[in-house]
Amino acid sequence: MDPEEKELLQQILKWTREGALPSVRERVLPFIDTDAKKRIYHAIADGTRSTRMIEEVASVSRATAVKLVEEWRAAGVVVADSEPPRAVFTMAELGIAAPELKVRGKTQTK
Repeated sequence: MDPEEKELLQQILKWTREGALPSVRERVLPFIDTDAKKRIYHAIADGTRSTRMIEEVASVSRATAVKLVEEWRAAGVVVADSEPPRAVFTMAELGIAAPELKVRGKTQTK
């Protein structure tokens, strides 16, 4: 693929995602209707945290984190084959205020 094609495809992707945000936001909101769910969703945003780390930073049980991530995978709001889990859209992209996450007693805003 030449650089011009690549740039064009990147622009198409950017604007397609931008156009989809209102519908995606409506789709995701019912899945993150509690503070705990918001913390878990925010913790998986970039796909760098293991289930153990998600449990720790979101202050939830491992069972809760695993259960919700699997439900969200099935619903298409978490990337299907991502391990560790990664959200399709971040809360910031969706225009939703992200909760603070905890790391060993400290607040993390990542």
